[in-house]
Amino acid sequence: MCNRIRSLHEKDDTRHLVLAYGSWGLIAGRRPGAACNKGNPPCIGVGLMRRLAKDFVVAPTPEAYTSKLCCGCRHECIPCESVERERGKKIRGLRRCPNEYCKISFLNRDRNGATNIGTNFCLLIDGRPPIRVFDDQEFEMHQLELQSETNT
Repeated sequence: MCNRIRSLHEKDDTRHLVLAYGSWGLIAGRRPGAACNKGNPPCIGVGLMRRLAKDFVVAPTPEAYTSKLCCGCRHECIPCESVERERGKKIRGLRRCPNEYCKISFLNRDRNGATNIGTNFCLLIDGRPPIRVFDDQEFEMHQLELQSETNT
């Protein structure tokens, strides 16, 4: 994987290759019994990040809402109910942008999230806020959730 990433970097480019890495990987799966762990396989986040950091500059980057917002227009994505009805089952990871003027209609949740994490990194390097930040109420709810996970 590292060789493949290296191959994407032009040989005559002397700049360091910086990988924007979603910061959720730093905490996901770290607390036994945490709500995020229920029914989910273990996260490879920290181990993979450490391995990548041996060869590249890795920048942990906020990833709040990165898989929920369209990488093209920042509207909140919704499930693809028409495709799910057609196939007769729920399709995990397939989303669509409800903005009729957006050029992107269907989105893979993981690819969309990765694109938005890269965008967050570029915004933060430029000294601007990320694509979406918690409002006061969301931040308070997040803090309460973390406290309740710690107390269990």
